[in-house]
Formats: sequence, C-alpha cells, structure tokens
Amino acid sequence: MSDNVTQFDRGKRSAGLVRRILTIGLLTIIVLGILALILFPEELNLDAMRRWFRYLNVRDDSSYGEFTFDAHNRNCYAQTSDGLSVASVGGLYLYGPEGTELSSAQAQISLPVIKSVEDFAMTYDDGGTPLLLAHEERGELLRIESAVSIYDADLSSDGCVCVAAAEGGHKTVLSVYDDDQALIYRWLSSSAFMPVCALSDGAGCIAAIGLGQNENIFESRLYLFDPSSEQPESVLSLGNEL
Repeated sequence: MSDNVTQFDRGKRSAGLVRRILTIGLLTIIVLGILALILFPEELNLDAMRRWFRYLNVRDDSSYGEFTFDAHNRNCYAQTSDGLSVASVGGLYLYGPEGTELSSAQAQISLPVIKSVEDFAMTYDDGGTPLLLAHEERGELLRIESAVSIYDADLSSDGCVCVAAAEGGHKTVLSVYDDDQALIYRWLSSSAFMPVCALSDGAGCIAAIGLGQNENIFESRLYLFDPSSEQPESVLSLGNEL
C-alpha cells in the first residue's frame, strides 16, 4: 500500500488570506465613510469636495472663476451652483465656473432683485415687472409680465416659485408655481398688503406676511397656505411688529 498525500500550496493560502483581510478592511472603510456622511454632513462640506473633484483638471486654467459681463450700478449677483448669476437692467444671465454664459433671459428691468438656489436663478423688478426664472441647462423657464407691481418673490431648490404682487385691482395677489412652473394656486387679497412671501420645496407650504389692522390698531399677520385648500391653513397674529 502506498500513502495518499495531498499537498497544499502555502503561497495560494497566504494570498487568499491577504485578499480576505483587504476586503474586510475596504468594507470597514466604506461603512465608516457612510456613517461619517450621515453624522457629520456640515463638517465634511460635501459640496466643496464635489467641486474639488469636478474641477480638479481645470484648476490651472487661467479663465477659471473669471466672469465678463456689462457693468451697471444696478447689477446684482448670486451664486448659481458652481458659477455666477447676474441680474441687470437687461435681464438675467447665468455663467459657468469658467466664465461661459450658460443661459439667459432678456427683459427691461428698472430695479433688479436676484435670488438663486442650486441651478436656478430668478430676478424680478422691485415694485414693477417682469419676473424671470432660468436654469443653467434648461434656459428660461418662467416669465411673468402680468403683475402691476411685484412686492416679493421666493424660489425653492426644485424650481417652485411664489410671487406676491398687486394685480387686477387687488391689494395683493399671491401666485404659486410648481416645479414645472405651472400655476397651481392663487390667493386674492383685497383687505391686506402682503409684502413678503416664502415657500417650501415642492410648494407644499406657502407663507406670507399681511399688513392690516385690528380695531383701528396696526397688526401684522402670518398666513400659512396649502395649495390643496382654498382657505389659509393658519393665520397667526404678529402684533404691531412691522
């Protein structure tokens, strides 16, 4: 009889052990990274990290971060994603981080006000018209020229818009547009001016400040609206604060 002997390759066994250790180590790093993202989003500044990797290959470009546009003493500016948006007497202009004009919306504006969130920028004529909304890639999305006088407007990160304006003989008409820029809600106020408005993402909640009086005493009120309801969800007194 002869002995049956099976010989094992120690080199292969060592290599398999190393691979298992590396796999476990990689999984540990991934899990710790996910936990860090969840627990410390502000400290990590993810937006800055994303921009750093995105534009790593253009950091030495002499045109990076330089924007050229017509100067005017009524120009106003805001950051749009990684670029710049400019509202001027000639309209709204959105630029990429290398100074390239990405989109624009032209109109005559006497006193431009600008607001921006992520890839969207909006401008309106303070006390007049029009209102313009544009996106870096999709261009002009909304133009409002029907209002007599725009008091205020707000913009959400998904492109929803609310506008408080004088229109059609009313002291204030509050108009709300969804993320497809379709008109979904209007509140007509004949008794109170509403010079300030704001809305949440998705236009699920709209807020406005109304100026009025209670028994001949000045009183401000906070109105909260739900587009699915005809009446305000809540009306809160702010007293005689302006």
